[in-house]
Amino acid sequence: LFILGIALFETLWVCSALMISTRSAQGLQSLKTFSLYNYMQMQFMLLGPTLAFLASRVAGVDQEGRMGQVFRALGESPRRQFMTKLMLLTGLGTLISMIMLMSTIFFGAQKGFLDSPSYAATFWAIIALTIVSVFAISSVQLALSFLFEGSAAGVIIGVLGTLIASLAGIALKMPLIGWLLPWGLLMAGSPFETLTPGNSAGADFVLISNPWLLVALATAITLFWAFVSQGGKRMTTHAATTIIAEPRRRVSLATAWRIERTKIRTSWFLVGAVILAAFAQFLGAWHYTTNLSTFQEQGITWVAIWAQGGIMVTTIFMPLLYVVFLAHAESLEYQTRGWQRAVSIDRIVPVILGKTLVALELALIGMAVYYVATAITGLLLGFNLTDP
Repeated sequence: LFILGIALFETLWVCSALMISTRSAQGLQSLKTFSLYNYMQMQFMLLGPTLAFLASRVAGVDQEGRMGQVFRALGESPRRQFMTKLMLLTGLGTLISMIMLMSTIFFGAQKGFLDSPSYAATFWAIIALTIVSVFAISSVQLALSFLFEGSAAGVIIGVLGTLIASLAGIALKMPLIGWLLPWGLLMAGSPFETLTPGNSAGADFVLISNPWLLVALATAITLFWAFVSQGGKRMTTHAATTIIAEPRRRVSLATAWRIERTKIRTSWFLVGAVILAAFAQFLGAWHYTTNLSTFQEQGITWVAIWAQGGIMVTTIFMPLLYVVFLAHAESLEYQTRGWQRAVSIDRIVPVILGKTLVALELALIGMAVYYVATAITGLLLGFNLTDP
């Protein structure tokens, strides 16, 4: 049900984006290939974070009930355990991706999209490239989940890797950088040429000369990442000790907050928030300077960098950072049986209140970082505080 929930959420997301972009379908937007193109654009942003979160949950099985120790006691080698989890994670990621792909194709058929030569030329290549990319990201994220056991570092690295690959391919128009990162293989190996005013007015999508050559190159790079991930992983079985106040003593709200803060690494969240805020302001500043004459004519300053920077970051990546960080932190309570100990000594209410305060603290930190980054960017661009 959990996997189906993720698949349903991402499918609704990609179909909603496709519906918005095809309200007045004409030109390339009236072709079936546009469904494939829209699927690829959404997967650039969603595939990495989705697999990062799933990898943290798959790797967490070793801590829950000490399953890793049980399997090793039964004679299963760490390498075999890693490969089993890798196959499971790849299968789950492929299932979610295929549900998204088939849903977008079905939606396009219902909208009456037209057939074109580019559709048949890219359909199977996109499926193969998706599977290869899922395998590459899964191997790296699984190794990171074992390496940074008991923390959200692996998930944060996955989100940041996706951000860097998206920034290079979309904002900087340099998709070739994606070959250096597992999160960027889907973008680097895309059979579609980057849409520009020159090629978007044609009768069909402009494709690269040999899509399957890029699929083969992505496969070779994927095998390299799988080899590095398997050789560099470190499977540990110890779990962090959950800190609970002594029984028969009243726990104040401040004490509960301090106790819960010791269970998470706020520095990791701060690093993620700073990078996301910087990424948002880079997009905002780039959009403002690119359309400088238009904004100056309309008298728009702060709104330009705030709105453009917040479209993708504050509605997608920043909430995703909150959810992933807090969900991973709370999963440690189950892995270390912290909830059982809290209930046994009648401290469940202070624990929940402490966690709520920690979540509020992280929200305030994230917003403060974003506001400061926006102010710095605006001042560097020469805005006055009284400007609109």
